[in-house]
Amino acid sequence: MQSTRQRFSRVGRSPATATVTHPFNALGPLIGRDHEFAELRAQMLAPMVRLVTLTGPAGVGKSRLAAALFNETCGRFAGGGHFLDLAEVSAEKDLAECMAAELTDDATSKPSPLSRLAAYLEQREFLLIIDHCEHVMESVVSTISSLLITCPELRVLVSSQEPSHIYGGSVFRLAPLAVPGPDLSDEELKRSGSVALFLMRTSATRPGFRLTSENQETVTELCRRLDGLPLAIELAAARMKLLTPEALLQELDDGLGSMQASRGDTLSRHLSMDAAISHNCARLTPEERVLFNRLSVFTSEFGLKTADAVIRPQGGSVQDLLEGLVDKNLLVARDMANGELGFSTLKTTRSYALGELRRSGELERIKRSHATYFLATAQAAEPEFGGRDQKRWFTQFSDWGDELSTVFSFFVGRGEGGKAAALAASLRPYWSMSGRLREGLHLLVKAQAIGGLTEELEAKTLDTAGELAAALGDPRAKELLTRSLELYQTLRDQRGAAACLHHLGKLSYLLGEVDTARRMLEEAVSVRRSMGDISGYATATCDLAQLLHDLGELNAAQQSAETARRSFEKIENAHGVARTSYLLASITAAEGRIDDQAEELCRAGTRILNDLNERPTLTSGMEVTAVLLSLRGRTREGWRGVAALLAAARTARNTIGCPLSAYQRSVIEDVTERARIRLGLDMFRTAWDEGRRMSLSEAAAYALAPSTWEQAAIRRLDTELETPLTPREQQVAELVAYGLTNREIARRLGIAEWTAVNHLRKVMRKLNCSSRVQVANWVANQRDVTDAG
Repeated sequence: MQSTRQRFSRVGRSPATATVTHPFNALGPLIGRDHEFAELRAQMLAPMVRLVTLTGPAGVGKSRLAAALFNETCGRFAGGGHFLDLAEVSAEKDLAECMAAELTDDATSKPSPLSRLAAYLEQREFLLIIDHCEHVMESVVSTISSLLITCPELRVLVSSQEPSHIYGGSVFRLAPLAVPGPDLSDEELKRSGSVALFLMRTSATRPGFRLTSENQETVTELCRRLDGLPLAIELAAARMKLLTPEALLQELDDGLGSMQASRGDTLSRHLSMDAAISHNCARLTPEERVLFNRLSVFTSEFGLKTADAVIRPQGGSVQDLLEGLVDKNLLVARDMANGELGFSTLKTTRSYALGELRRSGELERIKRSHATYFLATAQAAEPEFGGRDQKRWFTQFSDWGDELSTVFSFFVGRGEGGKAAALAASLRPYWSMSGRLREGLHLLVKAQAIGGLTEELEAKTLDTAGELAAALGDPRAKELLTRSLELYQTLRDQRGAAACLHHLGKLSYLLGEVDTARRMLEEAVSVRRSMGDISGYATATCDLAQLLHDLGELNAAQQSAETARRSFEKIENAHGVARTSYLLASITAAEGRIDDQAEELCRAGTRILNDLNERPTLTSGMEVTAVLLSLRGRTREGWRGVAALLAAARTARNTIGCPLSAYQRSVIEDVTERARIRLGLDMFRTAWDEGRRMSLSEAAAYALAPSTWEQAAIRRLDTELETPLTPREQQVAELVAYGLTNREIARRLGIAEWTAVNHLRKVMRKLNCSSRVQVANWVANQRDVTDAG
């Protein structure tokens, strides 16, 4: 049973025996596992737990964590404990006999090894940890199941690359170390588990190596590419003896072959990632092996139906085969937003499987199947973006971002411009809603330049490219749309021509050609309505309403916006409903008035778009919200909110690349200047910087709480000024000053109207006021005192 590697560590056979430290624990601290260690320890020591299987992918650090647990908890068991490393025990060995030989006296009258084990353990409170047992799992299951029945104080931890499936046991899945996210400080980066391990292990081979502003981005990317796997990070750190982080990252582009190390570089039995993954794959059935290799064609998360459609396995069901791969920790499973179970592979695992697929000669065929599936799906989904399934498809394509890029590259790499263009053009609504306008335009122009497009497809490609270019303010827009319109007219495609005319109308307005824009948009509305194109008609009507709004024809704008909204509601187009909500609120603001309905329209639009994770229209919505707030801007807190939202919108607009129309730009500039004057330069800069640092979703959350600035002002008055009013009365007084009616005050505070009236009477009595105007003046005076302070 002995080998060069210590297999068995034990706390002896009596409670008086001292704890023996496992050799892993003598060679350095456990990095980045504080949370996992605490969870596993709590689980193992819980009163009702008898068996835990510690499992996870190859190289994740199961043995290291199990050893740390043994060292820390073994002394808590009165009867001691045993750590068994079965890495070098062959499947032919009798596990019970091996264990009995180590744990019990040979001179016993018990007839079998299992009986001797049971006799030894049945009266002991004992911890048993078994490591590297996947290759003898059947024997482990049989032996441990029997011992758990006969030995009531026995606790067992089984460490394996797949669950033990022993009845009554629980599973602890160990994930890779945390990899750093974006925008972390230097200290936060160093505390990230994967970076901390890389720095510690690199210092052993290259003393003096430090994380600097020059190398931290590369080190971060290295840890991401290595999936945060401790073994992969140790192997990479070993390569740092003669390489820079940049050179090491380039090596990874060629696969895992260079990731080799020596016994001095890692405590793992595997000296390369290829060896670790290959060992894990050795237990796959032939059908599982084929599926595992083929699944490497996916670059991101995929669902059961997608895998079935792309792979089309010949033996066994995809569901059963995927279950086996998840069990063996070659796939990661998680719940997706659409309610399906999603599967993905670690980058290191995928790199290995992709190499196997290439060697099998199947790579091109599987890639073709993969590309064909996603093209067909994109084409089928395009019309669905205008209806009730809009959110589902938008979320799905957002998740498939990397997958779609891979498919486009596949078609381009084989000179199939038609298919590349068909894919990019079908994603028109996705490019617009996600704010990935530049990417969409680039792909469309690239595909069109390759050639091989039918006239119909070329017209659609030029129209889509022109629409995106117009939204970006790209000078190519007019030429692209004009060529598209000519093709549509040649083909006698009225629907396509109407869409193109619509986009030309929007472009003309952005260029300041107001009369031409109006004529084109009105014609597009008429044609799209006559053709029964409800989605196109609603969108064109909404754009016409925006034009009328900017021209100051507010009654006509409101009528068109309400018509568009009803059409969008009819087809359950949430994005369209949100657009018209903002537009109707903006019309109210343009009339110089503000009411609860306008604010609620803004909030409704923001809720819809934030839920969709849509960006361009949400950016416009933050601007509309800021304009509305400026009309209520009677406190510095209110103007701080205006400045913050405008800054967040400006940042998002610059990122997306969408310019404002001349009218919209003048409105925003005016409100920005008023905020600067009301706040003063220093406070304005503070609020602007606050907004500039907000993500669009954070700005949306801020906008969805319009009472934020009102309540902040109220709290400030409560704490800084002496007032005879109670906090609730102070709130009522503030809302009176904002011009709200008793009913509106009640609705805002969530109280009955008669309660609001009663509070107002008390306010007027305490302040010796005989009218609401006098109450408003008192509040204004209070603000002046605060602002002066």
